Amino acid sequence: MEELIHSTAALARHERSSVESPASWIVAVAVLFILAVAFGAPYLAVVALKPIAAELGSERSVPALATALAWLGSAVGGLAMGRIADRIGMRWTALFGAVMIAAGLALAASGGVWRLWIGYGVLVGLLGLAGLSAPAYVLAIRELFPAAEAGWRIPTLLLCSGSGMAAGSWLAGVLYDYFGFYAPAFAAGVGVNLVNLALVGTLVYRQQSIQPAPSLAR
Repeated sequence: MEELIHSTAALARHERSSVESPASWIVAVAVLFILAVAFGAPYLAVVALKPIAAELGSERSVPALATALAWLGSAVGGLAMGRIADRIGMRWTALFGAVMIAAGLALAASGGVWRLWIGYGVLVGLLGLAGLSAPAYVLAIRELFPAAEAGWRIPTLLLCSGSGMAAGSWLAGVLYDYFGFYAPAFAAGVGVNLVNLALVGTLVYRQQSIQPAPSLAR
């Protein structure tokens, strides 16, 4: 039994030295920011349900359905995006997701019920959140640090995701109070997600140029 304990401890130390590195911490911080921004996108429409419905000439259930479609789409799309990430690489899938979230918010801001639903349900949720969250969670939980540290990494990811939701709602409310209509909130969401896009693109470029370890190569 004592030999087993020593061998397990040695394996954990080897796993830590082979996986965790300063570079992995940098990528982890970037992943947390990416998740926070991505999960804030669906909540831009939550605060302004009434004014969005008024501008669209519809019931409040219309923008509410947009948010519901975004989360439903992210759940369904995540199943497919996880498999796609295993084939083409997690960073490329995340890059695609960042593009889709920015495009979805831009489409939703252009006006019209169907544009709101398609922008949120298909682009933000089914392709965007699914494309970002699946590889981001895998990177942060499985690839960047030893498996023994999953206990603190999972709550940290959930904290950042929830913080993004809170920040998105607050930002939308502040911008609506200031401008009196909801388009600036979506425009701000597009801008922040373009920063996300640049950040994910930097990770992809870094992977291609530096040739990281096999566990980070995808």
